[in-house]
Amino acid sequence: MALVRYNKTSIVKTEEKVAVWTKGQIGLNRVLVENRNLSNYKHAILYFDPDLQKMVFQFTNDEKEAGVVSVNYANNKIGLISAKPYLDNFGINHVTSKKYPAHFDDVTKTLTLFISEGVVTISKRIKKDKSNVVVPVETTIEVEPVTDIPVTAPVA
Repeated sequence: MALVRYNKTSIVKTEEKVAVWTKGQIGLNRVLVENRNLSNYKHAILYFDPDLQKMVFQFTNDEKEAGVVSVNYANNKIGLISAKPYLDNFGINHVTSKKYPAHFDDVTKTLTLFISEGVVTISKRIKKDKSNVVVPVETTIEVEPVTDIPVTAPVA
């Protein structure tokens, strides 16, 4: 029987996503940062619409704008916003980490996240340490969002 060669394939992610983590950080994925050239912006202004239950981030380079927060980039690929005070101020739940689809407006340079679209992610770590004992390693499991909370759906 002839040998068949294995060629490693990689999965190319194409969805623009935003994560809100339990520690109050907001992460902008590589696809979003690259597609929208967000690494050109060093700051953001954070808004919240309590009626429509949506978070809106407007990107800017004007560091003197009132209420502006810094946007940091890891290797110009992943954007990070420290937003715990923002999340706490508006009562936005970040007890569990969630991923949101990104709705980006290129004209106004605004990113909108609808609370109702958040999908809970659970991380679990499992690996072997030096003594060959199994210890946790990161694995992400997506869970369907809770639907019994009354919120207004996004308008298309």
